[in-house]
Amino acid sequence: SILIMRDCHPSLSDVLTRHDLPYVYDLDDLLLIKPAYSEGDTAGDIEAIARRAELISFASPVLAQKFRKYSRLDPSAATTVIPNGLFLPPSPREVQKPTAVAWTSADRVSLSASRNAIYSAISTFCREKGLPLYLFGRVDDGLLSRVPEKRLFAKTDFSAHKLLLATHPGLIGVAPLETRGDKATLDFVNSKSDIKMVEFGGYGHGAVYSAADGYAASTLHTGVITENSREAWLEALHRCYRDAGADGHVNQHAILRERDIRAVARRHWLPALEAVSMSTAFPLAQLRRDLIAAERARGEKVRERELARARWQTLAPRRTVRLRRVHRQVAASDGSTVSIRPSAIALHAGPVGGPPVVTRLTYALDPEWIG
Repeated sequence: SILIMRDCHPSLSDVLTRHDLPYVYDLDDLLLIKPAYSEGDTAGDIEAIARRAELISFASPVLAQKFRKYSRLDPSAATTVIPNGLFLPPSPREVQKPTAVAWTSADRVSLSASRNAIYSAISTFCREKGLPLYLFGRVDDGLLSRVPEKRLFAKTDFSAHKLLLATHPGLIGVAPLETRGDKATLDFVNSKSDIKMVEFGGYGHGAVYSAADGYAASTLHTGVITENSREAWLEALHRCYRDAGADGHVNQHAILRERDIRAVARRHWLPALEAVSMSTAFPLAQLRRDLIAAERARGEKVRERELARARWQTLAPRRTVRLRRVHRQVAASDGSTVSIRPSAIALHAGPVGGPPVVTRLTYALDPEWIG
């Protein structure tokens, strides 16, 4: 099966269609439009890639609805909703008294009109409770200048971020989204998934979420959902602090059951990929050559060089690789150690007739090994 996620090389759908290769196209953002707070450009090939897909998967029903609104997608196009999931602990952790406030923003901060009100509420709460603010990803100087005690994690490795959430004593997460603005901005924001609820609630932390559709329509029922005023955010943060220790507030049991990535894979991804499986194998080397030629024809020298440098390997089916002694011990915040093991393995085909060679390991938390 072929799975394309988010944006990709513009020529990819052309080449796949030419070879009559079906694919699943997965979207977790409304990439057809540009919100007011974004500095980037709208991806121009998203709609063409979607129109040619055998199946389009969306991270939420709202995103599926908004994508149809902004695209010229055929009403009969096959779509499915596959919710976000993460590798989560096998059982709920004890919800603890909050020791810090945590904000994660992988991209730009998704705020404009509500920014000052929310910044003021967060900074006031941190000062009142004497809690530090942990900031992951891109942050705004307008918030940094207001908080006396903060810790900047900048762009943190995905696995390291989840490891911290899984092992750190109680946190209060903050997940603001803009709820005021022009129609395009609001449609973009309301199409976002509830992944922050999976992150904070799934690892046992309470959190405050803006009353945008992505959170308000979620079935996870975790944390506190509030309007974007200073008073409402401040009250919601205090409520999270008061309710710490009550699992019903976090609803971790239900999140582990519904959004552990293994459960999501069994219930959603496996049927989707099986529905779009190829009848025969296709050589990746041929796909690579065709993509490079297509980008060269378009005059896209940068993309052509990217494809030429990319490492493409085709592994024989049913080939197995035995890995020994590849787990690591990582120090947790309380001084104990937590085991992690590889979550992604890059393989080089190796010598002809010989075993594949492991060239890169990407480590992730193994929740079953948490001590």
